[in-house]
Amino acid sequence: MNNDYTNTDLLIQYLDGELSTEEKLKVETELKNNSAMQQELENLALSKDAVKTFGLKQKVAAIHKEMMSEMAATEKTSNHGLVRKIVRISMKIAASLLLVMLGLGVYQYATVSPDKLFAENYQPYAASISRGAEETNVMEKAYQQKNYTVVISQFNTLNSADQKENFLAGQAYLASNNYKKAIECFNKILLLNAAKKATSFNDDAEYYLALSFLKDKNLKSAYPLFTTIHNNSAHLYNDKVNNSFMRQLKLLEWKY
Repeated sequence: MNNDYTNTDLLIQYLDGELSTEEKLKVETELKNNSAMQQELENLALSKDAVKTFGLKQKVAAIHKEMMSEMAATEKTSNHGLVRKIVRISMKIAASLLLVMLGLGVYQYATVSPDKLFAENYQPYAASISRGAEETNVMEKAYQQKNYTVVISQFNTLNSADQKENFLAGQAYLASNNYKKAIECFNKILLLNAAKKATSFNDDAEYYLALSFLKDKNLKSAYPLFTTIHNNSAHLYNDKVNNSFMRQLKLLEWKY
């Protein structure tokens, strides 16, 4: 058994959730340092999507059965004839797979949308109540209670909001479907951090800023942010911006 086959078999088990915790950690460690393995995992994930969407298992099984029958019938023929048979059957399998992949691409292109991708990946931030200034406590408590009107009202009374206050307000605006105001707040956090050489709420602001741009259908601004998160394995939201997400985002960029 060669290494490629071993990797493929292992990655299929990884995708199907059949590995132990220790085996899963070993695969994930290897994936971080092996770009070829990452690409193979992405290809397998796409193939798995195709299986689910178009019933590829049945198609491949039928072709495999036909291949076995034809190969059995050619056992007594010349090697030249056998090779021709195998090549012809392989081309048939490749053509079938290509049609399915093309169909999957068309289906994904037709169904993907900014609203759909946002809904699949947005989760309201869960803030913990901390001790601090009175105004901050009011904002935090209101946010905990999902009273976004009070959060925004308190935010607008502040003369100079810090990163956390901007973040809570941005979350409140995002939950209230005021995406442009949310964008202002999350952008402000990044500017404050850059000016103060700080990192407070930086990863959170980048992710939710990108989501806000996505919901606002501003793909030109969303795509670079998501790409930065995707390429930074140390980013808090790196696991959310995975290869599948980036494929859908690329389709959206073409679409809009």
